[in-house]
Amino acid sequence: MAVTLHEGTTFLVCDDRGDFAPEADGGLFHLDTRFLSRHELRLDGQVPVLLQPSTPHAGEAWHFLTNPPLDGVRRSTLGIAVHRELGDALLETIAVENFSGEAARFTLSVGFDTDFEYILTVKKRAAGGEGSGWAPRVRTAVHGGREVVLELDEGGSPHRTALTFSEAPDELRGREARFRLALGPRGRWRLAVEVAPSLGDRPRPSRPSAAQADAARERRRALGRQMPRLESDHPVLARAFDQASRDLAALRIKAERGGGDDGAGGGEYAIAAGIPWYMDLFGRDSLIASYETMLHDPALARGTLRALARLQGTKVDRVSEEAPGKILHEYRRGPLTPAARELIPTYPYYGTIDATPLYLVTLSEYVRATGDLAFARSAWDHVRAAVEWMRRYGDRDGDGLLEYQRDSEVGLVNQGWKDSTDSVRFRDGRIADAPIALVEVQGYAYDARRRTAELARRLGAADEAERLEEEAAALRRRLRERYWLPDRAFYAEALDGRKRPVDALTSNPGHLLWAGAVDADHARAIARVLLGEELFSGFGVRTMGAREGGYNPVSYHGGSVWPHDNALILAGLVRYGLRDEATRLADALLGALGAFPDAEPPELFCGYPAREYATPVRYPTACRPQAWASGAVALVTRAALGLEVDALEREVAVAPLPLAGMSRLALRGIPAGGGRIDVAVRVRGGGAEAEVTGLPEGWRRVEPRVER
Repeated sequence: MAVTLHEGTTFLVCDDRGDFAPEADGGLFHLDTRFLSRHELRLDGQVPVLLQPSTPHAGEAWHFLTNPPLDGVRRSTLGIAVHRELGDALLETIAVENFSGEAARFTLSVGFDTDFEYILTVKKRAAGGEGSGWAPRVRTAVHGGREVVLELDEGGSPHRTALTFSEAPDELRGREARFRLALGPRGRWRLAVEVAPSLGDRPRPSRPSAAQADAARERRRALGRQMPRLESDHPVLARAFDQASRDLAALRIKAERGGGDDGAGGGEYAIAAGIPWYMDLFGRDSLIASYETMLHDPALARGTLRALARLQGTKVDRVSEEAPGKILHEYRRGPLTPAARELIPTYPYYGTIDATPLYLVTLSEYVRATGDLAFARSAWDHVRAAVEWMRRYGDRDGDGLLEYQRDSEVGLVNQGWKDSTDSVRFRDGRIADAPIALVEVQGYAYDARRRTAELARRLGAADEAERLEEEAAALRRRLRERYWLPDRAFYAEALDGRKRPVDALTSNPGHLLWAGAVDADHARAIARVLLGEELFSGFGVRTMGAREGGYNPVSYHGGSVWPHDNALILAGLVRYGLRDEATRLADALLGALGAFPDAEPPELFCGYPAREYATPVRYPTACRPQAWASGAVALVTRAALGLEVDALEREVAVAPLPLAGMSRLALRGIPAGGGRIDVAVRVRGGGAEAEVTGLPEGWRRVEPRVER
């Protein structure tokens, strides 16, 4: 699969020719259900020859094809252009032109089918798992010779896929439409096919008309004008920033209840986790991406925070792992098939230990970046509920740490960001037993308390602020006492169910720097190990050290490199004033991104060392675009500028890094105080100087604060 189109929560995955089939895990997906599982264009039963695919934007694609040798038609005499435009429905146009001086007779066929499979079971098979065994009974009905309706009616929620052809096929055989064409010399033929999915009682979506397509393009252009613009002679950064901006615009979903389609979102947008498997609201992913892009598009963070608050837990439910005040892990829509229920028991699903403190961190960062204290005041009941969850439900045994252990047999075994079943390991490779208290989650909880205390003081809740500050100080002490490994001069990945330190070297402690949760001496020690030979691949920090018992550079979390993980570590290095280490990591990560098409960061890549491999090795099932990977580019840019915007104090801090291969960098149109500021950087003689222009009245430039 090479081409992905997406518009809101509808998306299509196909190969370069535009075809897809169930065994290749492509299709047209809507409301987390695959409504078209097969699309095959054939000429006299043969596969067309690919010339080139093109994707002008996220919701539009062209597939340029020609013919193989046909009976009476020489090779490459037909030009075939397949154009697709995606909204809630898919509009496909197939244009055929005969470039020869002779007539061409042939049969063009469009094969189609559906299995109405839920996205989770498609994802499982794509990752190498077994198929779902889902074999629905799908009825076929033909209306007026031009419309074919595929319908499933099981479980009381009808699924329908309606294909409407602009002209009636000469033959409909099974699930294949055949058109017998006779094109004269230089003759042309055109067919439009609309594919409209519908679920239950929801109205059939309207086709993406030309006017709607023009309006969508204008929305994208307007959004592009609102986002900051980056100019640089850096060999990678400008390309990566532009691509990330496009990706983040495409990953927007309506910020209604769970990013659905009920029209209750007041025009706001939230950010989905990624294409193709995560095109919905995910607590951790959406929050981290919102944080990463805060100085890029703070309105996206506001919409994400509101959407998650609407779905905040209100009761104890062992199946969904909901608890009062808890922020969800995953939201899905559409009825679950029996096979899907084996992967997720219900939705929303709340099996995450870190989304709730990350909600508090992101809300605080939004208020700091925008000065929008009214938003904090309006969300204060949600804030208090999240804090109380940390105190009452997140801390399972009353020791002041956040721990997880799944409450449902089909829930996630591991509930931090490294959520694969084998991600929490001892140095010798043994897998740790639950309950698990991850080190980075304690850092998030520390930062959440400290930030929320600051907001509480500004909102007049001094007693609550004092309590939160005391809890934060106690947690910082516990981190040092319980997680520090003297023999490794590093922090443990976690505490296991017996409160023993899980002593493998991992990237997790790097997030303590981002959270500001350790003293300066330990920050320097963490940086030394992160950038040492075992964890640093030369392209970035690995998730697990190369000499640990569980290391595998091709595993999901046991030695791979994740851009968002590295971006958070980079932000932490800058926070502690570790500029040399930060520059080294930024150069490595940007060098790695330059090896990927359009400098678009994948979800992750393999952890092979740069000293042995000229370019990073792709991870086979990595998603692109992925919100927190694209957001990582925005955070790397912010870290490279040393940029902090504090609208509450009306201050801007800038302390740029001298990135390799760069002499100039300018970021223009950064939101600040209701206006826009520009930051321009010059790199000279191993140092970097910055100029800030456009500061609003009453604002000032300050030196960056360094964590101690």
